[in-house]
Amino acid sequence: MMSAGSSKPWREIIKPLTVRKLTHLTGTAFIEYYNSINEWLSEDNLSKNLQVGWTATDRCTKAQ
Repeated sequence: MMSAGSSKPWREIIKPLTVRKLTHLTGTAFIEYYNSINEWLSEDNLSKNLQVGWTATDRCTKAQ
């Protein structure tokens, strides 16, 4: 599942893994499962004054 990375939408990747081949999936369970680590990371980043993410002016460049 993880090897697909961002090559496909997560719903498409997880659908074959569900018992009933659900057609309507949400990220709620993932959010709940990872809530504790997300809270810790947010607090840790804030305490260390770390910037997370990127700005609108950041551009991806092709590695050479």
